[in-house]
Amino acid sequence: MSVSIKDVVDQFDQNISKLESQLQGITEKSSVIYRKTTMVIRTVFISIGLLMLVNLYFIFDFASNILVMINSMEAMYTHFGNVTEQVHGMTGDVKNMSENVALMPAIADKMGSMNGHVQSMTQNVDAMQGNVAIMKEDVVGINADMGQMSQRFV
Repeated sequence: MSVSIKDVVDQFDQNISKLESQLQGITEKSSVIYRKTTMVIRTVFISIGLLMLVNLYFIFDFASNILVMINSMEAMYTHFGNVTEQVHGMTGDVKNMSENVALMPAIADKMGSMNGHVQSMTQNVDAMQGNVAIMKEDVVGINADMGQMSQRFV
């Protein structure tokens, strides 16, 4: 049984044709998968970018609201300080009145107790004002850092 070269070449040609058609099918499937994968990756990156922008907006909004809150707290502490000073003045006046009026020792005792509370309140207000100043510096630093971050995205 002799096989001719022509039969071998024909068989080889058929096998190569089959292989070529199989490779072409695989290439087409690969192209479809590549396009879909590329679309998914682009969508994910665009979504991440949008989320980053939204987060930046919320951080800026949060920082500005913190500044408003700190300014309001400073105003409140200033008012507390004014009230404290007025109460000290009133305490001194009442103390003078109690020295002049011997019939009012109960009022003088209460005012002394009130003075102790006011002194404690003054110390607390002073400590709070120091904390507010520190918070304000931190928020200013945050705003500066956020400004730098937003410049990097531009």
